[in-house]
This record gives sequence, structure tokens and C-alpha cells, in this order.
Amino acid sequence: MTVLLGQIFFTNFIGSGFQCIPSPSVPVNVAQIFRKQIVEMHWEDHAPPPRDWRAVYILQLEPCQTIFGWAYNDGHDDYDRDDVPYFFGYYLGLPFDQMIVDLIIAFLGKGPGNAPSRQAAPPQLEDIAAPDLWNYVPQRPGVVIDSMARENIYKSLLETRLVKLFVFALPVSLVLKFDEQIFELITLLLAQYIGPNAITIIRQLPSRIRFWYYLRYNEPFARVVVRQAVEETANVIDPEQRVLQVIDRLAAALDDEFSKAEFTRRVKAVLSIVDP
Repeated sequence: MTVLLGQIFFTNFIGSGFQCIPSPSVPVNVAQIFRKQIVEMHWEDHAPPPRDWRAVYILQLEPCQTIFGWAYNDGHDDYDRDDVPYFFGYYLGLPFDQMIVDLIIAFLGKGPGNAPSRQAAPPQLEDIAAPDLWNYVPQRPGVVIDSMARENIYKSLLETRLVKLFVFALPVSLVLKFDEQIFELITLLLAQYIGPNAITIIRQLPSRIRFWYYLRYNEPFARVVVRQAVEETANVIDPEQRVLQVIDRLAAALDDEFSKAEFTRRVKAVLSIVDP
């Protein structure tokens, strides 16, 4: 089945300034929501995100109305401003199910395949057929959505709640040297969320470090879990993937969904130097 997608694009076009351009199938109210709830909510002209920042989003407005796409800090414009927003997305007028969600998640991870240029504002964008994810080359990098965010999306589907997601990539310059300062910050943060059922995780640890159980303190246990996660991901070549895998491993040591979500939010804030 061919799935048609509307397109919507907001940026500062060279020579013509800021514009939001939708394709014909994107309703007027959806274009307004895209600008208010995605662009303006996540981009502040007076305090823009770091250079090379990129993010992905899913915003389900109604069961059969969804916007998803990518956001970038695109660098200099023709007035020599240092930071330019580049928000490109698709509009899907179909109901969500797990197959559609999995395709969108994969799409967002790969990146846009037909991202418009800022060189000149197009007269209009056209609706397009959803690309074959196996046979296309993205023009810009995407952002991998971690397992916890995926679980939250699936949970929203099961509970018939509208899906809302905004995830940014951790800056490569900060990912992850795992120097002693970062290691200590993560350890202390994890220790705040470890609950009484942590023994189930300890039993899964290699026998050479199980003696930590007898200390019965959260911080030493947290230190062991962090060290193990760092060691287990040492061969992951992509630094961004390594960060996500480390965070997933650490969250798995926690007892409940609230603790996992709060720890994940805060540790990403620490690693990306964004206030929690």
C-alpha cells in the first residue's frame, strides 16, 4: 500500500526570510500547530541550541492526524546570524498502529531523504509517497530513538493516548569520553534511583563483582553498574549509539517505570549539558 505524506518546512530562506511552507494536503490548522507547538516551543532565537544540534519529533494531533520529522541548527544565514532553525516534517493522515509507528521510528533514525534547501523558498511543496526505507539515502542525519522512548510510544498506543515525542541527539563533542567527572556524575545520579529490588540485577552480574551486594549501599552498587555498562559498550563504534546503550543498561537496574523515566531524563540532561 502506498502511503502519501504531506510535507511541511520552516526555516530562514536566503533572500526571503522566515517562512513556513506546507504541501497541499496539510490542513491550515496543522501548519499553525506545527509552528506553535514544534518550532516555537523548541527554538528560542535569543538562546538557540548548540551548533550541530539535531532532534526528531512525533506530534499526534488526532487519531488520524500526525506530524513527525526533524529539527536542526543549520548554522549561518545571509545576515551572518550564527544560528538558523531548520524544521522539516511530514504530515500523516492515517490512524496509528504499531507497524506505522515502527516505520516512523526507523525513518526518524535514518534522516530525511528529500530535505529542501534553504537557498530559495520553493513556490510550494508537493505531497510525496512514503519512501522505501531499505533503498534511499538520507540527505541529513537522523536521531535514533532509544528503547525507553519507544516503550512510552507503544504504551500510549495501547492506552489510546495521543503520542507526543521530542528527542534530541547528544552532541558528539560531549559523547562519551567517560572521564572521571562524567563517571562520578552518572554514578551519583543512578544511586538516587536504585530501589530495594536491585538484588535482582546484582544476581545477573558476573561473579567477580557480586561481592558488592554485601555492601548493601546504593552508591557502590551504582558504581559497579556504571562501570559494567561502560565496559560492555567499549566496542560500539558510533559514540551516540554507545551513549544510548549505556543509558538503557543503567535504566534497567531500576525498579519502576517512573524511576527509569526520571533517571533517563536527568542523565541525558547531564550528558548534553542541558538543565534538567
